[in-house]
Amino acid sequence: MHCDLKRPLFFILCILRDSQLLYPENLLYMDDYGRCQDPTFFEVVDDVYVISAKGSGQMFSTKRCSLRFRTKANQHLCVEFKHFQIDDCSVHFNLFQEKWPVNLHMEPDDVYLYRGYSCGDAPETVCSTATNLTLQLYKRIIHVQEYSFSVELSSKSDHDERWVIVGVISGLLLTVILVIVVCRCRKKNRQICEVFRRRQNEDHLHDTSLFSYRQHTVLKTREQLIIGTIRVSEI
Repeated sequence: MHCDLKRPLFFILCILRDSQLLYPENLLYMDDYGRCQDPTFFEVVDDVYVISAKGSGQMFSTKRCSLRFRTKANQHLCVEFKHFQIDDCSVHFNLFQEKWPVNLHMEPDDVYLYRGYSCGDAPETVCSTATNLTLQLYKRIIHVQEYSFSVELSSKSDHDERWVIVGVISGLLLTVILVIVVCRCRKKNRQICEVFRRRQNEDHLHDTSLFSYRQHTVLKTREQLIIGTIRVSEI
């Protein structure tokens, strides 16, 4: 819908749309000039903010739009990219970690740049290392329109992350313990098998020796009988 002065009703609706009066509180558009001039922080606790930019349809254009978010202590902010497409490389979507606006134009300083995306990028999810995060849409050419994206911003507890880390470490330790137990069991089984083989070999040698001794005894007995028979015949 275009802001047509010849159609008063549609013109009023257009003004309301661009002034964010028709938008839900947690739905923010980075194409909106008025919203982009807000230097305050959006407090993020349990809410999920949806931040979008469509590259066309806005009443007023701006080269830079920065939206600032902050969460409470022991938490950090995560940005999940639902849709991201930038066809014009003069358009940039940047994430900054700053505590307060640093100049009169309400724009973050490049020294606080945390992540930067442009044409050809396909980001998924990124989380801050601090309690605040600034999202910035920057266009080197003010009227460029070849871009659109939508992200969701929410807070995440460091406590939850620590439990994830503990779970991963516990899983690794359990795996190592199982490997050690299996290796020891295999080693022990090999030792048992070796002992069993030695006993078998010893028994076999004993049986062989006993059999040889018996054969020798039988042969000697036969020899003695034959010699005795011969002597009797001679007598």
